[in-house]
Amino acid sequence: MSTVRMSDYLKRDIVKKFRELYDKSNPPQKVPSHLADSLYTLTIGAKIKEFNQKANEIFDGVIDAEKFFKKDTELLIKFPFYSSYVTKQYDETTGENVKVVAGEMHKENNLTIEMSSEVSVPIDNESNWSASTLALTIDPTTPATAHVMEQIISISEAESLRKAKKQIDVGKVEDAIEDFTTLNQALKAWPAVSKLVSQDKISKVHEKQERKRKENKARAKIKPIEGGLNQTILSATLLGDD
Repeated sequence: MSTVRMSDYLKRDIVKKFRELYDKSNPPQKVPSHLADSLYTLTIGAKIKEFNQKANEIFDGVIDAEKFFKKDTELLIKFPFYSSYVTKQYDETTGENVKVVAGEMHKENNLTIEMSSEVSVPIDNESNWSASTLALTIDPTTPATAHVMEQIISISEAESLRKAKKQIDVGKVEDAIEDFTTLNQALKAWPAVSKLVSQDKISKVHEKQERKRKENKARAKIKPIEGGLNQTILSATLLGDD
């Protein structure tokens, strides 16, 4: 049985699986649809209907006001919140630069939130993409929406922090497996890596280990008697054929 090499594609699979398990252990923070629905209602929901009615009255059908909008379940909003990111910081203990989480306040962060049903949302006519959604600029201090935005901002900041921490841990996995040339080496150094590779790869390693154990057992059985047997074989060989 050949050794299971720690190939580039195997390393990618290990990192990919870790990302999946990280998300399972630390689920992504998502704005619930009821908050998205509330924000839509409190900001532009009624105003869009009013706009369409008045525009149709003014233009008397010459311009279809509804073409300024599209039906969608997603609402794109723009608002300030504290965003986390990964940077490097010198560690005096190790004398090396290590990755750490930092953060800063961004005045404009775009976020797409999912509503419970399709509604009319404005189209960004300046976008190069057809029928792109126009981002709504939200002031979180506006009294009418402050209670909703407080929750949305809290969720957004938590998700930003989660992503930054995930990036650091993914980097640790990449660094940990970088120097291994075989899967067996990785398993000996970090047994939990068995949860990050497919079962067939683990089976191959176990098969090789089992073969090695059988070889050692057979060798142990022969070793005590091989001296005399080898002497007989050697003597007969030296005498040659009759």
